[in-house]
Amino acid sequence: MSIGSRLHSWQAIVAVVLGLVLVGGAGQRLANAEQVAIAAPREVAVQSTALVCPAPIAAAGTVATRITGAIAVLPDLPPAASSSKPSASIGGQPLTAPGSAVGFNVALKPIPPVVAVATGDLAPGLAAAQLTQGSTGPQRGLAAQNCGAAVTDAWFVGGGSGVGRNTQLFLTNVDDETAQVDVLIFGKSGPLYSPGSLGIQVQGHTRVVLQMLNLAPGQPVFGIHVIAREGRISPAVLDSQVLGLQARGIEFLPATGLSRRTILPGILGGGGTRVLSVLSPDHDAQISLKVITADGTIRPTILTTISVQQGRLSQWNLAPVLGQDVVGLELDSDQPIVAGVRSTLDGKIPDTAETAGTPPLSGPAAVLGMFAGQSSYIRLVAPGASATLTMVIRQNGVAKPVRSTVIKVPGGTSRSFLLPTPVAPSWFWVTLEPAPGSGPVYASRQTSQAAVDGTMVTSTPVQQLRPVAQIPTAVPQVGLG
Repeated sequence: MSIGSRLHSWQAIVAVVLGLVLVGGAGQRLANAEQVAIAAPREVAVQSTALVCPAPIAAAGTVATRITGAIAVLPDLPPAASSSKPSASIGGQPLTAPGSAVGFNVALKPIPPVVAVATGDLAPGLAAAQLTQGSTGPQRGLAAQNCGAAVTDAWFVGGGSGVGRNTQLFLTNVDDETAQVDVLIFGKSGPLYSPGSLGIQVQGHTRVVLQMLNLAPGQPVFGIHVIAREGRISPAVLDSQVLGLQARGIEFLPATGLSRRTILPGILGGGGTRVLSVLSPDHDAQISLKVITADGTIRPTILTTISVQQGRLSQWNLAPVLGQDVVGLELDSDQPIVAGVRSTLDGKIPDTAETAGTPPLSGPAAVLGMFAGQSSYIRLVAPGASATLTMVIRQNGVAKPVRSTVIKVPGGTSRSFLLPTPVAPSWFWVTLEPAPGSGPVYASRQTSQAAVDGTMVTSTPVQQLRPVAQIPTAVPQVGLG
């Protein structure tokens, strides 16, 4: 072997040895890095909350909207990350302390969105809602809507743009920065492409109202996906329908989200129609259906399994599988879906109620605006293990609760609770809180009002409060250098 060959051989050996040493050292540092314990996120009480009541509509003598706001009593909050002077208001009316509530009527003409804000110790318990009531004309009926926080993503199922249908999408921006929003629309035949629904600019502290008839005309039903590409937005959808000159219902559509397991609480009982709408935006889906009743969960002999095609909104008549009682619906899918049920009550003039897939109560929740002359129910579903929660009923202007009740919902069942009726001009509001260790529970609110030309009705998910924020724990980044 030549001297040059021996030199190259020794260089190779040295390189391999050095490589092993470097790799070994790096491996030891990585091993040391893996031993660094990362603490769980720290929970702190939120210090600022803003909620939007999107569409206080009114017309003198025919339509009025009642706005209500409250600060829930939340005794076991973690400490706040920082202290700030507490303040809260809705539409300029102050909320002074936990347990306080205020409200006002919008009766003559529509007004801009009403914003509820709270800071400091009042922020965790802030809740707000609007209830629209039309006595006659095209907007006859009841329509309840939780005043919502700003989000970056939301789904809605329902509405339409056929003859006699008016569906409006409200996009409200409560931040200083401009929000850029895309609205993706799905119909029975698939995605509906509309240039006017993309790149929508919503300036800070303004609202944009979109007429779905202009974006996608001639559609019997929609799936609507609202995406804030920049900033945040508070979205809401109001749907009304007429047949000739006669009203056929008015309702806000509940916001929902994609899920493989979808629970829809509080589907109305009694006469009328119940129509299920399902959309799987990204894949074909196979879905099994269960009905959750007061006596237990049943798998119907028909519509046991349903199929939906990617991007096409499909509908089914639920009359063959639902009885006369209020029930919950469970949909188990092999792909993420969104789903809603439109219920229409029989009557000389019918009214509608909308239900959509709802998340379980993850903490305290609130129901606002139970008024004299109306019947209000809390509808609960426990699809798995038994659920236990505390319900506290309060009266506006009165510090002491009207009633506090512990509610138990056996696993696999649904329950309904009729709330007491206040004496005008008082109104009631309710807080719900699951007990520690409770099984998942899903909740909605239903309100109805008798009228000579037919009962008016509305339904909406119970408004979950967001009293706690999670602060990630910072840890040193261990590198190889």
